[in-house]
Amino acid sequence: MITKCKKGIITWLIKSGVIEASDRELYEYALHSLWLLVAPLIIAIVFGIIMGSPGEAVIMILPFMAVRKFSGGYHAKRERNCLIGSSLLVMLCIYCTDHLEYGVTISICLILATISLTIFSPINSENHRLDSDEKSRYKVVTAVIAIIVCALSIILATVGFSAAAVCIAVGQILSAVLQIPCVVMHLMKIEY
Repeated sequence: MITKCKKGIITWLIKSGVIEASDRELYEYALHSLWLLVAPLIIAIVFGIIMGSPGEAVIMILPFMAVRKFSGGYHAKRERNCLIGSSLLVMLCIYCTDHLEYGVTISICLILATISLTIFSPINSENHRLDSDEKSRYKVVTAVIAIIVCALSIILATVGFSAAAVCIAVGQILSAVLQIPCVVMHLMKIEY
């Protein structure tokens, strides 16, 4: 369905004379990349509204998106499976942000997630293999973002904004959890 929508948009742009037919593939890739960038936010907002927590959903998904862009992790092979899995994970995370209190357990999980992201990032994607320069750069960027997100969550909890701190922590923890399958496969020498 999403692929049909993207192709329909590109076809409409070509028929409207906005882009050249010879550039179809380039614009399809650009539209696909844009979709991948905003899809987590759209999914979080939709399920946040459904679950009565749109603000918490946005606060949770933003650090996830920032870290995930550079950290990598598990990716479903089919777009449909990705959409279903992402939706279920986002719903679970929104549920968690509504039902968890910031405390020692979340602090420990957040710190462990930050350490894990710093050690194991970036995870190569089947669709985009990183060269050594990209790996070095993404590792540093992931570490910086993860440490900032961790510090922000702890600071917010300390000054009394524990609901926001939980949302931020859950987003970071989700990023680390999505690396676990890839790390396990790598340790077992299974090609991802």
